[in-house]
Amino acid sequence: MKSKAELCILILQYNSADLTLQLLDSIVEHNYVHIDHYRIIVMDNASKEPKIEEITGRFPFIEFVHYEENLGFARAHNRVMQNVHENWVLLLNNDCILLNNAIEKLLQSAKDREADFATCEVFNADGTPQNNYSYLPSPLRRIFIGFTGIGRMMEPIRRRMSAVRIGYINGAVLLIKNEVFKNVGMFDEKFFMYCEDLDLMLKLSMAGYRGYRLQGGRIVHLGGASAERISSNWDLHEKNQYDWFSIYGSYFPTWQIFLFAWAELVTGYILQPISKRWRYRRIRAQLTLGEKKGYIRNS
Repeated sequence: MKSKAELCILILQYNSADLTLQLLDSIVEHNYVHIDHYRIIVMDNASKEPKIEEITGRFPFIEFVHYEENLGFARAHNRVMQNVHENWVLLLNNDCILLNNAIEKLLQSAKDREADFATCEVFNADGTPQNNYSYLPSPLRRIFIGFTGIGRMMEPIRRRMSAVRIGYINGAVLLIKNEVFKNVGMFDEKFFMYCEDLDLMLKLSMAGYRGYRLQGGRIVHLGGASAERISSNWDLHEKNQYDWFSIYGSYFPTWQIFLFAWAELVTGYILQPISKRWRYRRIRAQLTLGEKKGYIRNS
């Protein structure tokens, strides 16, 4: 099987094996005829209950890698990539669910477009579009496109396009050429989580590689959220603000960093209390609807 594989799918789990099983069920359901052309590796970051026997028993084609400690996102992927030699690599969060043969559609569209990295249509649990991609988020673009709302106003138009050139894709659903990934040095391991994808995208952009959001493939991404973890996730995002500025400092002039920091401070001071409450309610509503639709299992 592995000799025919042109795509390696990497799935990382941490204390969420049930979500991994749900994802694998959807992959088999929608991409079974192509399964021989995929190599699928499940990585476990020292979960309390990794469910190795259940995963490998139900899906014998799976390669399971169990880490003895929680390596975080970057280190876990970089370590396994040393033994990945397929032409394409798909980073796929275990809290995703395929709605159609999204993997094959994404792979074929990426090859047709001669993309170096790409993503497909991604949705929240309530069926609304999820923006897992954007323009390359430089400091000035974040101020004049992000903070002003221009990006949100243009998004309905961009969603109707079959292919959109983009500069940023988060790590939830990311297809990338193996050679390209390794050429830019893969993930920077000083970032435990949340910031390594931004650093990777900036390296890809500076190297001149082409990214796309492509229509056809449809995937639900539950967002890694449960209501009980929202406050801790928010705190982790806050702690990683230093990493964001550190990354920007490596790629952009100092005056742009100061301007962005000032804008972030002002808007954050005004909007954070409102945004935090809104985010909690939005995620809770998405999870409730996702449970009704069967995307999320009650345990």
